[in-house]
Amino acid sequence: MMRALLQAIDYLHSRNIVHRDVKTENILLDEHTNIRLSDFGFACHLGPGEKLRELCGTPGYLAPELLTCSMDETHPGYGKEVDM
Repeated sequence: MMRALLQAIDYLHSRNIVHRDVKTENILLDEHTNIRLSDFGFACHLGPGEKLRELCGTPGYLAPELLTCSMDETHPGYGKEVDM
């Protein structure tokens, strides 16, 4: 299951999409126990070399990079790493 989840995230990242809200509640299983990643409400497309600065996601699941960026005006921003 973990491999399937990481493959789903890798697929998104290969298309420059950042989910920004990966959490247990957004990982679903179909009738064959295949992983389905859901809730793309915070997802966005990253352009080449683009970094994000918005504070978004579920508070208990926020990535350290996202939190650091929101507290430091000089932080360069975050990217795909917040999904990991």
